[in-house]
Amino acid sequence: MTRTRTTTVALVAVVLLGGACAATSDDGGTPIANTITLPAPATGAPPADGSLDGEWRAIAATVDGVELTDLDTVGVTFEIAGDRITGSRGCNDFEVVVDLGATSMTFGEGTASEAFCTGPLGEIEAAFRELTSGTVEWSLASSTLSLTAPTSVWVFERAGPATVRPTPSSTALTVVPTPPPPTDPAA
Repeated sequence: MTRTRTTTVALVAVVLLGGACAATSDDGGTPIANTITLPAPATGAPPADGSLDGEWRAIAATVDGVELTDLDTVGVTFEIAGDRITGSRGCNDFEVVVDLGATSMTFGEGTASEAFCTGPLGEIEAAFRELTSGTVEWSLASSTLSLTAPTSVWVFERAGPATVRPTPSSTALTVVPTPPPPTDPAA
């Protein structure tokens, strides 16, 4: 950790000092301005490549400083597909609309089954329901997704690619009329 911090401080010092140094033109007297171009800050846009899309499985969670156990037996899973998240909180299934930002995820309106859950299953259910009731910060490292809320941190591993799910705007319903029953010529 110290090495990283020292390297970062040294790099910042070089950039700042390098930007403050003046160079002169070929005639030796006219100063040339040094320009440092910094990358633009994140605009709040979600990843364009759909890198969060796919199935995720909880592998670790800490709530109020206490590590949750039994995640492997409870099975907290979800799938991100565009602006929708569907999954299982262990005891109940849910679907929610999500607004993905560059580093944040805001959970919106949704639906869920409402089975009564007790014991460790109920505790995990309640903790995950709270996680998905507001805005969290997200970070992605290889196949690991971390969601950080004010009182909890959840870590998920990629469990599979996204599957195509129709959204209400793309779902079509075709109505085929039922033919009338045949008439009996003898009647």
